[in-house]
Amino acid sequence: MHVNLTCLYKFFFHTLHKLLKTPDSCAIGWTCQFSISLLYEKVNLNCMKMNESSVFAELKISFAGDSFVGKTSILKRFTENGFDSVRPTIGVDYLCKTMFVNGKHVKLHLWDTAGLERFKSTTHVCYRSCHGIVFVYDVNCQKSFQSLKQWIEYAKLCNTKSNFVKMLIGNKVDLDEREVTEEEAAKFAWSNSMLYLETSAKTSKGVQMAFEELVRKILDTPDLWTPCVDENKRRLHEMEDVSMCERLWC
Repeated sequence: MHVNLTCLYKFFFHTLHKLLKTPDSCAIGWTCQFSISLLYEKVNLNCMKMNESSVFAELKISFAGDSFVGKTSILKRFTENGFDSVRPTIGVDYLCKTMFVNGKHVKLHLWDTAGLERFKSTTHVCYRSCHGIVFVYDVNCQKSFQSLKQWIEYAKLCNTKSNFVKMLIGNKVDLDEREVTEEEAAKFAWSNSMLYLETSAKTSKGVQMAFEELVRKILDTPDLWTPCVDENKRRLHEMEDVSMCERLWC
């Protein structure tokens, strides 16, 4: 919340001055109530403006990979900090969450896509104009790892941003049935210029870190995104707030 302290001091001093000059207790009560109402409305106004302008960037991120690798579970863990058995996604699903990264509020538009071949005709739009795409495989399923090349090629074909950030996530590390080694996955990620982490949606291991690294990489990629609000406009709004404070309270 952004409130100019100088104006607040002037406001309280002005209110106190009125109280000292008002002998009637009813008038004192009315003055207090009126002054507090003004302050309350002003603070609410600043809160609303802050909420609208505090988002530094809005990013579109999609998830890709075979069915049953845990894409939906990862998103549920990240957005709701929950986990339960879920059915395969039918078509697409959409979630939204704002996170604090590098001292900035970043709003994430998250697209969960079906891993079945028959839904590709409806999921391709989710990869369009993505700032980042997360490719998920099950560390306990070699087949899901081998399918990654097809998912990457399909995402490149659909996405209009050629410099989008790619992340590889090996999920379900809580299970003791590993078929894909970390070395094998790391080599694949390096050869495809991808970030790489392993996670467990069930225990939450690595989930938060994965999103933080992805968002940082996107923000560090030139020409991939633009701030939501121009800094000059932000300063102009702040000056308008100060001017309004002075007109109301001084």
